[in-house]
This record gives sequence, structure tokens and C-alpha cells, in this order.
Amino acid sequence: MDEGLTIRIRRVSGKSGDPIEALCEAAGIVAGRDTDRTVVQVFRAVVKYSRDDGIGGSELSELSGVNRITCLHHLKRLEEAGIIGRENRRYHLRHENLQLTMHDLRKQALTMFEELEKMAGEIDQDMVALEREFQMREKRLLKKQEKEG
Repeated sequence: MDEGLTIRIRRVSGKSGDPIEALCEAAGIVAGRDTDRTVVQVFRAVVKYSRDDGIGGSELSELSGVNRITCLHHLKRLEEAGIIGRENRRYHLRHENLQLTMHDLRKQALTMFEELEKMAGEIDQDMVALEREFQMREKRLLKKQEKEG
């Protein structure tokens, strides 16, 4: 399981008419502080230019029109989200196309939710056991008080 996977799913508004921007909004990639939506520009450049051999951060900065430091910040966030990968300082989609990348993220999310359900079941069982233990202690205490009283 990918420890760094963060999933934020939002309804796609379709306000912009731009499918890449809508995908970024729905996946929670666009952050509130990114008022210029530069992450969308960076992501669009990754999708467009990284297909063959990946693309370097400086190249992406030039092609996206986003300054290098901001570009690298967004690339790090996209990488942490599991949407892009990096090999030999070159960035690329996790898979050869965006649809396969989203499919893989969906599989990971399902696995994560299965694990969360299992953990929740274990917590529920622990709580039931604690409740029983508490009730037994309470009964013993009452019996002891009755004998003393």
C-alpha cells in the first residue's frame, strides 16, 4: 500500500469547459492557494510532453509557463498524490496514458477502503469487548457493594 496516497474526490463542476482542469479539481489537485491554477498548467504539460521518455523539471517549467520553483512544488505534490512518477530526474504519468493512471488510482483507492473497512471492523470488535468487560466490572462492583452494605 502506498503510504503517501491522499485521496480527495470532489464533484466535477465542468465550469471551465477544460477537461484537464476539471480532472484536477475533482481529484483535489487544485489547492486553494493556487489562485492562478498553475498546477493545472504543469499537469497539462506532463500529460502532453512526457509520453515517451519523461520530461525534466526545467523543461516542464518552460513549456508550462510556470516559474521553476512553483513548477517543482507542483511536481512534488503530483508525485506524492501518485498521479505522476519520476525516474532519473524526469517526470511522467504513472502509466502510458491518463485513463490507465486513473484506473490504477481507483484500484488503489478500493484497496485502501477495503483495508479501512477491515480496521473499522476490528475497532468495532474491540469496542464490544471493552463494553462487555466494563459491564462485568460494574456487576462485580455492585455485588461487592451489596455485600458490604
